[in-house]
Amino acid sequence: GDKEQTVCALLTVLNLRQFASLSWPKTLSSALLQKAKKHADADTQRKLKSLLGDRTDCKEGEEVGLMLIERFANLPPQLIPALHKCLQEDIDWSCTTAECPLDERPFYHF
Repeated sequence: GDKEQTVCALLTVLNLRQFASLSWPKTLSSALLQKAKKHADADTQRKLKSLLGDRTDCKEGEEVGLMLIERFANLPPQLIPALHKCLQEDIDWSCTTAECPLDERPFYHF
């Protein structure tokens, strides 16, 4: 008979400003800007630099995040939209629930 298979996937967003004290946001931003310098026009480079630069005074809804997604080969592609919907629901929940610490909530307004 058919063996039951476990289907697994991960989808999350890490806020660049929330983790600014760590090295990876700066390293990632620098690498992206270097690629843009080589492959993008001046306007795109300017916009990217604006997005990845100093974000200490960004307004609600202007957060920048790194989206990470990984799925096993057996995850049907039809489930990908549902994963994205769940991510949005999780972000909305984090912005409104009392369970999310108040000092973290501002980082979830993408």
